[in-house]
Amino acid sequence: LYNIPTVVTPNTLTGDTNNWNPGLSQKYIKVSATSTYTITGLVAPTGVGDAYERVIINTGVNTIILAHENTNSTASNRFLISGGDFLDILEEQAVCLLYDTDVSRWRTLYFSNSPYV
Repeated sequence: LYNIPTVVTPNTLTGDTNNWNPGLSQKYIKVSATSTYTITGLVAPTGVGDAYERVIINTGVNTIILAHENTNSTASNRFLISGGDFLDILEEQAVCLLYDTDVSRWRTLYFSNSPYV
């Protein structure tokens, strides 16, 4: 049998979001936005059963932006993005994040122009 991954589809983003919590146990997050919005942080894993690797898939037509070290989110929920800049997730693109417990930040593992990473 195939191990089918758990996917969550949270509510559509309707504004910039701090400390985003789409659910802690799902690795794959399919999300869309009503306009171009920024996510400043993703709730950090807290224990057994929480996903330490997350794949955010933009299923909508509007860009979703991840902000590097944005102080609007709790320090442990922030993104540590290579180059210290924003990361734009365009329509049908995906980004894989890994929670680094040494620095208490979400690191970018890879970025794809396809939702099938």
